[in-house]
Amino acid sequence: MPEYGDFANYKNLDLAVADLDEMIDTLDGFMKRGGFDNDCVIYLIKAWSKVNILSGLNLESFAYWRMKRLPPPLHGKQKRSQLLSRALDDYRNTLKPGAESGDYFRRADEAMLNFVWDYRQHIADDVNRETGFVGEINKIMTEGRNGIMKEEVFKMDQSI
Repeated sequence: MPEYGDFANYKNLDLAVADLDEMIDTLDGFMKRGGFDNDCVIYLIKAWSKVNILSGLNLESFAYWRMKRLPPPLHGKQKRSQLLSRALDDYRNTLKPGAESGDYFRRADEAMLNFVWDYRQHIADDVNRETGFVGEINKIMTEGRNGIMKEEVFKMDQSI
């Protein structure tokens, strides 16, 4: 593993896929438990950011996490969390050299942004929750790539 200052050009697709597996399992667990809170959504943001870094990608969505936008409307009885899980799973199944930033990545990244924006709509009436959420996002952004890579987000991180 490189020193934390060396993550600008770091790539480990095997680790990215393993972490993406854990992220999807954790997301599915949150859904089965019945919902999301700030800690759950912040975990997903950190996890997705770490998978992006391990895939050798820039954190293009970084600046959008704190935005408060309306996501596009859902059709039928779909839930954002289900769409996100499916998009992440599709990306995991196609994540290999040369396909790190293809269509499946863009769909997963968009699903993640829409999920976060949808969550922001649900907490908008609770000033304390929203303020705490934005504070956590600001902290992530301040710490940047190195902060994400230093943090123990996944189980595998604990053994490094």
